[in-house]
Amino acid sequence: MKPAPRLMLFDLSVFGHHPSYMETLINYWHQQRLPGDLDFVVSSRFPEVHQETIALAQSLASDRIHFHPITAAEEAALSPRTNGWTRAKRNFDEWALLANYCDRLQPDHCLILYFDTCILPLFFGKTAAAPLSGIYFRPTFHYRNFSGYIPSTKATIQTLRETTLLRRILRHPRLAAVFSLDRYAVDGLQTLRPNTQIIPLADPVKPLPPSDLTREQLLAQLAIAPERQVFLLFGALTSRKGIFPLLDSLLQLSDQDCERVAIVFAGEASQNDAAALQAKIAEVQQAKPMLQIVGDYRFLPLGELQGYLQSADVLLAPYQRHVGMSGILVWAAMVQKPVLSSDYGLMGELVRRYQLGLAVDSTQPEAIASGFRQFLSQDPETIGDRTQMQTFADLNHGDRFAATIFHSLGYDCDPTASPHEH
Repeated sequence: MKPAPRLMLFDLSVFGHHPSYMETLINYWHQQRLPGDLDFVVSSRFPEVHQETIALAQSLASDRIHFHPITAAEEAALSPRTNGWTRAKRNFDEWALLANYCDRLQPDHCLILYFDTCILPLFFGKTAAAPLSGIYFRPTFHYRNFSGYIPSTKATIQTLRETTLLRRILRHPRLAAVFSLDRYAVDGLQTLRPNTQIIPLADPVKPLPPSDLTREQLLAQLAIAPERQVFLLFGALTSRKGIFPLLDSLLQLSDQDCERVAIVFAGEASQNDAAALQAKIAEVQQAKPMLQIVGDYRFLPLGELQGYLQSADVLLAPYQRHVGMSGILVWAAMVQKPVLSSDYGLMGELVRRYQLGLAVDSTQPEAIASGFRQFLSQDPETIGDRTQMQTFADLNHGDRFAATIFHSLGYDCDPTASPHEH
């Protein structure tokens, strides 16, 4: 396949990991001196929220990388995501924009950076003027194959729905390739449509810059005694990350265990989430005064975040029935720290397969408490396999992500190269 001289990348998501994926593709495309032009179709809010991403593109190849924000009127016309019906309508609204910009920009190929939103339109036969590929973030139909998975009635219905949709859309005449961030879904997708390219894809978590913040400095800064084990939960502090079952689990620890634990929450929370979190912390600390819980409720610069990660003994990821990948697992592997993670879905499977720490039923405070006790009963550095952690971190290097995509779309680059070769 000849290299495509013009590639359109479509993604109207503003937050989450999507901008960093764009930056990963831009950097690799520039470093490898790949031919042609890149056209990013983005939300009207993108230039304001992500000025650094656009500045990066302009600094590297301002004449060949182009951002096309949709208009404010086009944005305003999109349906809200208030319920299932409006979310479905929104997917069709976004598809109409994708088709419109394909007509306008005349790309040789369109890469949908969040393929999940296009599944319903493709099922109903919507099409576009260019061949299509997409990154599938949240497959769940294969979770029944994971160890310990107990399907609910709702999950069984979802699996049936998902496979019905996929079986049809994978036969869409315009669909060239589907990239899956969940490599364990690839075989199942390939079975549904043997002739469609189904390609496992790294989840490119950006390595953090080195930090001068030592463990001793951080513990002194947070007034944590050096003999305590530091359990860190970082990032957006929302209920979906399992903060409240986590706090309930601490009530089940003995006073002796509480004397050895420091819980650190580091990251931003909405006003409502922050108020609920602080009220719950006050309740727990009143019941367990020997326990130490520290909050640093702000967006942490990357250098500081690296200092926090390096200084922690254990990283906490008690997500509540999370679907898909989690960058926290990759960051933990990069800094060789074990996790106390949800055992559900892909997260649980990765923790088990790559020995990244402990996977527990994070919906149950009793199970989380049991995980805490296991870490307290032995040195956290003996839990997990550091060689496997490094393997997992290397698998999710940004170069692998970008090289796989560009190679699959016909560009001359090697997706199998070691990330350390670049």
